[in-house]
This record gives sequence, structure tokens and C-alpha cells, in this order.
Amino acid sequence: ITTPITIENLSTESVILSIQLRQFVPKETENGEIEYIREADEPHKRLFDKVKIKEGSSNRTQVSLSPRQKKELTLEINLPKNENSSDYYFSIIFVSKASINANESESYAAGGIATNVLLSVGEKDLPNGRITDFSSPFFVTKGPVSFKVRVENQSPFFITAEGNILIKNVFGQTVGNLELVPLNILGKSARLLGNKDGLDKNLETPSAFWNEKFLLGIYTADLTVTLSEQGPILRDRHTFIAIPLEIILGFLITVVIVAFIYRRVKK
Repeated sequence: ITTPITIENLSTESVILSIQLRQFVPKETENGEIEYIREADEPHKRLFDKVKIKEGSSNRTQVSLSPRQKKELTLEINLPKNENSSDYYFSIIFVSKASINANESESYAAGGIATNVLLSVGEKDLPNGRITDFSSPFFVTKGPVSFKVRVENQSPFFITAEGNILIKNVFGQTVGNLELVPLNILGKSARLLGNKDGLDKNLETPSAFWNEKFLLGIYTADLTVTLSEQGPILRDRHTFIAIPLEIILGFLITVVIVAFIYRRVKK
């Protein structure tokens, strides 16, 4: 298995970066964050022995970059044909460490950048999962409306979930179509999905945003999520009510004022 990695030094100083491999697992935040474990498990240790980072034909454990320099590296993984079916999640981390001060031998500054690797080996069955939450405020007075979509991957391997939300008014007319951004969900974990508008807001809780300002009546939102190209397809439905109280209140105040003025003029 080979894939290119491009790394670029955006600073005005030369850097030497050591290359490390670290296993990670999903955090419980459900927004795609990961956390590194202190020591890789045995399957990952065996895999790391088969992983090489190459510059040209040479193996590298570190890489040097001049100011503004860009280098093309290659990730190479040599697996035997009889490798057991499994998933591997790890990061390739390029770590820079500043020069250690002779008077403060224990003090140093470290910085780095990483690229994540999701490696799925062997034949996989159809994924298994479920929608554990599809909701929005039941009563709204104006848009936009935020939908929470939580999907749980019950398979031992990662999946790429995608789908959409169709919104219909009380007459059955489709008034909105929210395309969910395809996202990876690691094995035995859950993740919140969203559309581009919801994810671009960088909120702590990813969501799907329907950017419709004026809303009135009863709306039905139908969620469809696919866990792979072969299926399965998951569905759920949510209903909410929209009444523009500010507009109605403003209209009533206007009517009262007009009626008051009319009565005064008539007298």
C-alpha cells in the first residue's frame, strides 16, 4: 500500500522533524475528535513494523526542511496476503523540537503536525448501525432551524456515513433539502453529522442548519443516512411547529394602534 504525503515548511527558519507513529481512538465528544493512547496495542505494534516513510527510495525517520520548502514523501505499508481482517487507526506525526537551553536542560518547546490514517484490511460484512438521535426544537418562531443528527456505528470497522434531510410543509411540498457532509465514523463509536452550513460554524456540537428565515406552520423533516455504497439505509422522521410570534405580535400592535387612532379621529 502506498500513498503520497506532502509536507511544507511555512516558516522562515529551517526545521528538522522527527517522524512518529501513534495509535489513536475516538473521544466521547462525538464530533470527530480523537485521543492518542500512551502505548500502542500489539496489533498496531506489529503494523508499525511494516510501515515506512520514504523520501525517494530512502527510508526516513526524520525529515529536514529549509524555509518555505516543500517535500513529497511516500507512506508505504507492506502487508502479507493472509493478513487478518482488522482496522488500524494511527497518526503520522512530524514533530519539531527546539534547541535545548544548556542552562535549562529540561525545558524545550515542541510543535508538530499530523496526518491521520484509517486502514481497513480484509473483507468486510455490511456495516451495522443506527440513528440514535434526530431532533430539533419542537417549537420555533423563526429560522434558521438546527437539526441534531447522531449516528452510531455498531460495526468493528470504520464507515463513511452520508445522507440528507428533506423538509416538507403541511401541504406535503418539499421546501428544504439538507445534504449531510460524508464523515468517517470509527468502529464501535458514534458521531454527530451535519451539513456544510452547520459544520462551517465550528460549533462544539455539529449540526445540520436549515437557513430559512420565515417559517409558518407544521413541518416534517425526513432523515436518510447510508452507511456504505451497498447499504444499509437508515431513516427517521421529526416534526416541528413554526409560528412567527414577533411578526404576529407586531401585526397585532399595529392593528390596536390603527384602531385607537381611528376611534379618536371618529370622535
